[in-house]
Amino acid sequence: MCTVVNFRRYGSVAALDRAFGERWLYIGRANRAAQLAASPLANPYRPRDCGGKRGATLPHYRRWLWRQMQAGNRAVLQALAAVTEESVLVCYCAPGPCHGEVVRAAAAWLRERS
Repeated sequence: MCTVVNFRRYGSVAALDRAFGERWLYIGRANRAAQLAASPLANPYRPRDCGGKRGATLPHYRRWLWRQMQAGNRAVLQALAAVTEESVLVCYCAPGPCHGEVVRAAAAWLRERS
Protein backbone atom coordinates (compact mmCIF):
# COMPACT_ATOMS: atom_id res chain seq x y z
CA MET A 1 0.00 0.00 0.00
CA CYS A 2 1.17 3.52 -0.83
CA THR A 3 2.57 5.26 2.26
CA VAL A 4 3.35 8.85 3.24
CA VAL A 5 6.57 9.72 5.10
CA ASN A 6 8.19 12.87 6.43
CA PHE A 7 11.38 14.03 4.67
CA ARG A 8 12.88 15.12 8.00
CA ARG A 9 12.88 11.53 9.21
CA TYR A 10 15.35 10.67 6.44
CA GLY A 11 17.08 14.03 6.07
CA SER A 12 18.41 13.69 2.55
CA VAL A 13 17.66 12.45 -0.93
CA ALA A 14 20.46 9.91 -0.54
CA ALA A 15 18.82 8.48 2.58
CA LEU A 16 15.47 8.24 0.78
CA ASP A 17 17.19 6.48 -2.11
CA ARG A 18 18.78 3.99 0.28
CA ALA A 19 15.50 3.36 2.09
CA PHE A 20 13.11 3.24 -0.87
CA GLY A 21 15.08 3.13 -4.11
CA GLU A 22 13.04 4.56 -6.94
CA ARG A 23 9.70 4.08 -5.16
CA TRP A 24 9.67 7.46 -3.41
CA LEU A 25 7.98 10.54 -4.86
CA TYR A 26 8.40 14.02 -3.42
CA ILE A 27 5.02 15.80 -3.29
CA GLY A 28 6.02 19.05 -1.57
CA ARG A 29 7.07 22.57 -2.40
CA ALA A 30 10.54 23.35 -3.71
CA ASN A 31 13.31 22.91 -1.16
CA ARG A 32 16.61 24.29 -2.39
CA ALA A 33 18.58 23.11 0.63
CA ALA A 34 17.57 19.51 -0.07
CA GLN A 35 17.70 20.06 -3.85
CA LEU A 36 14.06 19.05 -4.25
CA ALA A 37 12.06 20.64 -7.06
CA ALA A 38 8.44 21.58 -6.44
CA SER A 39 6.02 18.79 -7.20
CA PRO A 40 2.95 19.42 -9.34
CA LEU A 41 1.13 17.85 -6.37
CA ALA A 42 2.50 20.33 -3.81
CA ASN A 43 -0.10 21.93 -1.57
CA PRO A 44 -0.43 25.57 -2.69
CA TYR A 45 -2.05 26.44 0.66
CA ARG A 46 -0.09 27.10 3.82
CA PRO A 47 -1.52 26.69 7.31
CA ARG A 48 -1.20 30.43 7.94
CA ASP A 49 -3.49 30.99 4.92
CA CYS A 50 -6.18 28.84 6.55
CA GLY A 51 -6.29 29.95 10.17
CA GLY A 52 -2.93 28.55 11.24
CA LYS A 53 -4.16 25.11 12.25
CA ARG A 54 -2.50 21.96 10.95
CA GLY A 55 -4.81 20.14 8.61
CA ALA A 56 -6.90 23.25 7.89
CA THR A 57 -5.50 23.35 4.36
CA LEU A 58 -6.75 19.88 3.45
CA PRO A 59 -10.31 20.77 2.35
CA HIS A 60 -8.86 23.57 0.20
CA TYR A 61 -6.23 21.26 -1.25
CA ARG A 62 -8.80 18.56 -1.97
CA ARG A 63 -10.91 21.06 -3.97
CA TRP A 64 -7.83 22.45 -5.72
CA LEU A 65 -6.64 18.97 -6.75
CA TRP A 66 -10.10 18.01 -8.01
CA ARG A 67 -10.25 21.19 -10.11
CA GLN A 68 -6.80 20.43 -11.55
CA MET A 69 -7.93 16.92 -12.44
CA GLN A 70 -11.17 18.14 -14.02
CA ALA A 71 -9.28 20.77 -16.01
CA GLY A 72 -6.93 18.11 -17.36
CA ASN A 73 -3.79 19.63 -15.85
CA ARG A 74 -1.25 17.39 -17.55
CA ALA A 75 1.49 17.80 -14.93
CA VAL A 76 -0.89 16.95 -12.08
CA LEU A 77 -2.41 13.98 -13.92
CA GLN A 78 1.02 12.61 -14.83
CA ALA A 79 2.21 12.99 -11.24
CA LEU A 80 -0.89 11.18 -9.97
CA ALA A 81 -0.41 8.42 -12.55
CA ALA A 82 3.12 7.89 -11.20
CA VAL A 83 1.72 7.06 -7.75
CA THR A 84 1.40 3.29 -7.42
CA GLU A 85 0.46 0.95 -4.61
CA GLU A 86 4.19 0.61 -3.88
CA SER A 87 4.94 4.34 -3.89
CA VAL A 88 6.28 6.21 -0.89
CA LEU A 89 5.04 9.81 -0.90
CA VAL A 90 7.45 12.24 0.74
CA CYS A 91 6.49 15.58 2.26
CA TYR A 92 7.07 17.53 5.47
CA CYS A 93 3.79 17.17 7.37
CA ALA A 94 3.36 13.42 7.86
CA PRO A 95 2.44 11.80 10.18
CA GLY A 96 0.21 14.78 10.99
CA PRO A 97 -2.65 15.85 8.74
CA CYS A 98 -1.13 15.72 5.28
CA HIS A 99 -2.09 16.38 1.69
CA GLY A 100 -0.29 13.13 0.91
CA GLU A 101 -3.40 11.29 2.08
CA VAL A 102 -5.44 13.27 -0.47
CA VAL A 103 -2.88 12.48 -3.18
CA ARG A 104 -2.95 8.79 -2.30
CA ALA A 105 -6.77 8.71 -2.50
CA ALA A 106 -6.86 10.64 -5.79
CA ALA A 107 -4.26 8.35 -7.36
CA ALA A 108 -6.18 5.25 -6.24
CA TRP A 109 -9.39 6.73 -7.64
CA LEU A 110 -7.70 7.36 -11.00
CA ARG A 111 -6.26 3.83 -11.06
CA GLU A 112 -9.73 2.38 -10.49
CA ARG A 113 -11.11 4.39 -13.40
CA SER A 114 -8.48 3.32 -15.91
